[in-house]
Amino acid sequence: MLVMKFGGAVLRSKEGFLKMVEILRNYREEELLLIISAFATATSDLDRAAKAAEKGDAEKAYALAENVIKSYGEFSQNILKDAATREALELFLKESFRHLKDYLRGVSITQELTPRTLDLIVSFGEYCSVHIARHFLKEQGFDVEFVDATNVIVTNDQHGAALPKITQTAERVEAVLRPAMKRGTITLTQGFVAKSESGEITTMGRESSNLTATLLAELLKAERVIIWSDVEGVRTADPKIIENSGCISNLDYAEAQQAAISGLKLLHPTMIEPVRRGNIPLEFRSAFKNNSDYTCISEKNVEHKAFIAIQEQAWIVRVKFSSELKLDDREQMVDRLFSNPQTILLIQYLPDSLVVVSRRKPVMSRLPKIPGAVLFTDYSVVSILNLPEERMIDVLPQVLKEYDGKITILGIGYETNVSRFAIPHDEVERFVKVLHNSVM
Repeated sequence: MLVMKFGGAVLRSKEGFLKMVEILRNYREEELLLIISAFATATSDLDRAAKAAEKGDAEKAYALAENVIKSYGEFSQNILKDAATREALELFLKESFRHLKDYLRGVSITQELTPRTLDLIVSFGEYCSVHIARHFLKEQGFDVEFVDATNVIVTNDQHGAALPKITQTAERVEAVLRPAMKRGTITLTQGFVAKSESGEITTMGRESSNLTATLLAELLKAERVIIWSDVEGVRTADPKIIENSGCISNLDYAEAQQAAISGLKLLHPTMIEPVRRGNIPLEFRSAFKNNSDYTCISEKNVEHKAFIAIQEQAWIVRVKFSSELKLDDREQMVDRLFSNPQTILLIQYLPDSLVVVSRRKPVMSRLPKIPGAVLFTDYSVVSILNLPEERMIDVLPQVLKEYDGKITILGIGYETNVSRFAIPHDEVERFVKVLHNSVM
């Protein structure tokens, strides 16, 4: 049994849908579970609609949400042949917009956007996507069974970054998902969304459709997970910056976890552990170049090749210690700053200060009122992985010589062979080019 996930970068065009069909026909003899993500920018656009409503701008919120639903409608009209199916989907999308508008109206009136309500609003992206994909695949002759992920995956109530409850989810997999898989050759569900123990819709963090895939693969004891995107595997650097970047053929689970924490776009920090526990190979392939290079994450044939990851949005906090700061305050500082430890990229305890780098903005008001606390914004963190400390030290003078912009070294090597640099947003591309040319 295989688990496959098709991302929004694939399912944003008719060509992408046809490529999905081509791929699935190559796996006709396999039992398949497909995870579908929201199309294109739907999740981001729904998030913007919610934020507009929070500011009291109801008309802008409605317009943004309507554009999302309208784009889904136009897309389904373009790819579906059967008139009755198109009509049924049109009614479904109209009903979805009605619910969305109700939620946005409530937010605009109160001008309060709770994490719970935001999860409800953004969940519509995946829900619409999976229904369009279901009808399309049926028209293409596939035997498809749909299962709503919110009836399978159980999480805690940390809306926006919910963590799966493994025991409860395993019970739902056996009671709901596995019987459905026996009824169809292909079983379809949506990524990103789940439901809390109390029955509320939750989301597991941006890009967490990959977590949906790996979690369900573990619980189903799948043979393999394949993530289909528009990129030919993990590259030595972002191919949008380095055109001749090479493919990393193999990574082990520990390297993949470090890459995910470091901001590598293909990976989500929580998605690695399920396949690691199940010892399940995880592949990243391009749907548009099926026979091209790809990356396999497992414990076999690992090459330990150096590559660069970018955390595009990072917040850096430096707290300078003083005599006024008690020892207990120092030790509790990270917990006060960050309610979700998964968002922390790096912690450094220096003799006179603490430096924390995070993917989310810290809650500075939770810090003791001391003059030594400073928050740096508008930075990215560039990490180079699998480069030994001594090699990084050798090339660093050349990098610094060629790069005359502002650079902050967050850490060199250590036991993990990961070096990190804080770079202003507008200097990242140039720095990555210099670093890639110096190391690769």
